[in-house]
Amino acid sequence: MRVRAGAQAPPDRLRPVTVDRAGQARLWVLDLQRSAGNAATAALIRRTTGPGRAPAPPAAVLPVVVARDADFGLRAKAGISGYAGPAADFWRANPGSTLEEFANHLMTEANKQLVANGVPALPAPAFVARGRIAGGFAQHSWTVQLDAAGTAQAPLTSKIGTLAGDRVAEVAGVCFHEARHAEQTFAVARLVAGEGGKDAKAIAAEVGIPETIAAAALSAKGPMPGKATARPGKAALAEIRLWRAIGQTGKHSDYWEWNETFRGFAANVVAGLPSPRPSGVDKIIAAREAFARTLTEWQKDTLPFLDVKITALSKLKRPDSSDTIVLRDVKKIRAAARTVVAEDKTLGDQISRFRARQADPRKPITVAQASGIQQTFELDWLGLEIAVRKLSQVADAAYEAYPHEADAYAAGRAVTKAFLDRAKAPAATPGQAP
Repeated sequence: MRVRAGAQAPPDRLRPVTVDRAGQARLWVLDLQRSAGNAATAALIRRTTGPGRAPAPPAAVLPVVVARDADFGLRAKAGISGYAGPAADFWRANPGSTLEEFANHLMTEANKQLVANGVPALPAPAFVARGRIAGGFAQHSWTVQLDAAGTAQAPLTSKIGTLAGDRVAEVAGVCFHEARHAEQTFAVARLVAGEGGKDAKAIAAEVGIPETIAAAALSAKGPMPGKATARPGKAALAEIRLWRAIGQTGKHSDYWEWNETFRGFAANVVAGLPSPRPSGVDKIIAAREAFARTLTEWQKDTLPFLDVKITALSKLKRPDSSDTIVLRDVKKIRAAARTVVAEDKTLGDQISRFRARQADPRKPITVAQASGIQQTFELDWLGLEIAVRKLSQVADAAYEAYPHEADAYAAGRAVTKAFLDRAKAPAATPGQAP
């Protein structure tokens, strides 16, 4: 995750630590079955999938974002193995080191790879604990934040020999993810520097980096990926241009900033949903009225951006790759938002009908009818809650689809796998190369 220049808010989370989207979907289905029963769950799934469509979990199981052809620098095989191997060896050889010492060692190893690729080194990471955030790279200060304790699910003072290998491997992956962001940012700075006519101060302002880093980009001597004899070729240069376009200072910075803010807002709304789930007509009406105020704010102040952005991008006669990516993901967010609006209306209409029936003395509500009304209310609330959760997921998926994030995620996953592979290999004997 890259942090907006000048941002006062903490960086958003890098990745979920324990439950993937498919796992969330399964948990939600089980939760629905426990709270509403199998029949209600089946009815809700039928309603969310529509007639003639195959049944699916009510929560969206979104595809994994795959990065493009940017396997240069830290994402090259040499960069992955050159970092993951020593990191795994350190974990096995130093069980008495603390998690904090290990994380600092990881940054040292990452810096070796960065410097070898001509990228300015990063300082020691700042250790933070802010809930959703596993790590963040602040390009305006050229610094990294890590929640190593949250990722490892253990205090920073824990001895790494006591930690599970998959947790330690993920800490290594998060650190590398953030280091890759530094490399991406430096590549963008070099791209801007190569356009000519700008000094270090102008480059720093355009890219959102310290002037010293901009000066290093201006004086860099090695070839840019995609230039001269550099590998893997023009695809890498195209990817760097995407990093520039869909980021905090690129031509789609309005979308980047909107989604960064909206994701946090949506996550807070999800976290604020009533728990346990409201049961009973009166509690559901109160919960829906509280949410309706939030939805009104969204419709007035937040969601109109989507229509404006879609209209502008749809009018382009020659959209480039970044335009296509942004249009695709903004449309997905808008579709998910419209589902929330529709589900809220369904519940709102049900509440209006119920109140009208209550006010009619000629048609008293029988016990059997009251039971049916309550079941309908609970089903409609579940539909609204699931739509809100899906909207949050879709916004997060759009974040993960930013080209620079997709690339950094790929780098982090590759390190996590390489770390575990190395950790499972027999330890080298003294005098023998690992």
